[in-house]
Amino acid sequence: MKKQILTIISLILTIGMILPTANAEETSTYSDYVVEGQSTYADSFGLMKGYDDGTFKPDNNMTRAEFTSALMRAAVIANPDAQLAEINFSDIDKSYWAYDDIAKAVSIGFISGYDDGTFRPADNVTYKQAITMIFNVLGYKPVADLYGGYPHAYMSLGYYNRFFKSSTDNRNGNIEMNETKEKTAITRRDAMDMLGGMLFTPICVVTDYKTAFDGSNEPIYEIGGNGTVKQTLFTIKNAK
Repeated sequence: MKKQILTIISLILTIGMILPTANAEETSTYSDYVVEGQSTYADSFGLMKGYDDGTFKPDNNMTRAEFTSALMRAAVIANPDAQLAEINFSDIDKSYWAYDDIAKAVSIGFISGYDDGTFRPADNVTYKQAITMIFNVLGYKPVADLYGGYPHAYMSLGYYNRFFKSSTDNRNGNIEMNETKEKTAITRRDAMDMLGGMLFTPICVVTDYKTAFDGSNEPIYEIGGNGTVKQTLFTIKNAK
């Protein structure tokens, strides 16, 4: 597993995947939380909002339904024509408030339910689940699968795209992370930070597949597209 992580690190450093920094002077303020930097963009894009009483409740956790709903507000930037799929989870029906977002996410392949036929919408989202969903939206699933899949490849992508920092490396993102914390429920503060960073992370586009030495299909991909300016959800949104 260490070899897989080092390989994906080498890949990321080779392609020069660097997360731009948003204008930290742009802020929005709730009575209990000041949103700054890249999180401001998650706020202004409407990915996450506060409550009617003017609070944000930054230390509250997010459920699977809440995070999926926020994520799909970002996903439609690159997938405006996403269609609803018929989903048949035993714990969700069409009257559920997040049904449409969950149905779209499942149909595109960003998220799935559990083997017992449930979605568990009220369960809290963990950090490793959240980063997996984010990079699935950004198109990295074939690449992550190539380097070990969930959760290690996705966590490596999170570290080296500056979503997380380790206790021994302060050069990376705002959220300090370790193997214990990655299994815990994400806070609204950190979800806002990660969704803001997602807007500026180069997307991954699989252009073709080739046959690997073991006979499997290996993706041929471009990070950020084949242009001078790397394509992100932010640049796609601004180009429309």
